[in-house]
Amino acid sequence: MKLIKHDVNLGGAVFWNAKQSLPRSLTTIEWEDTFVSVYSNDNPQLLFSMAGFTVCILPKIRMLGGEQFSLKNAVWNPTNKQTKEWTAQAFLHVSDDSIQQFNNCIHQVLMSLGSTTFPKIVNKSSHFPPVVFYMPKELHGLGMLSMGHILIPQSDLRWSK
Repeated sequence: MKLIKHDVNLGGAVFWNAKQSLPRSLTTIEWEDTFVSVYSNDNPQLLFSMAGFTVCILPKIRMLGGEQFSLKNAVWNPTNKQTKEWTAQAFLHVSDDSIQQFNNCIHQVLMSLGSTTFPKIVNKSSHFPPVVFYMPKELHGLGMLSMGHILIPQSDLRWSK
């Protein structure tokens, strides 16, 4: 994204308008914690960050010289519901800090529970969804498999073969 004066001014105006529209009793937003991206002739991509995800959206009409949509990891192709046509390409990225924060949160929950059994952990509604426990370790899960109501560590399955 290029910093062009009229785009920066427009982004600031949108921020101040949004800030004035929100009731202060509900929430407040601060300029230092905010990122505004302006989509214009000079900035062909829309860029934003939310909850540790960075998303860059490139509309189809802004692709140079008939570029094709790529079908690879971390790329999402939004489609128009009526025409089923791809309208843009979104490039997704998760920050390393967010991944580390998620891992620390899981580790903290597991350490605080001590020797509690996994079925008790999974059944508590105040903790993580079960997918965290079943997800492979390569995807930052715990690599557990569910067999009925018993969770088996995936690493223990090598003894069953």
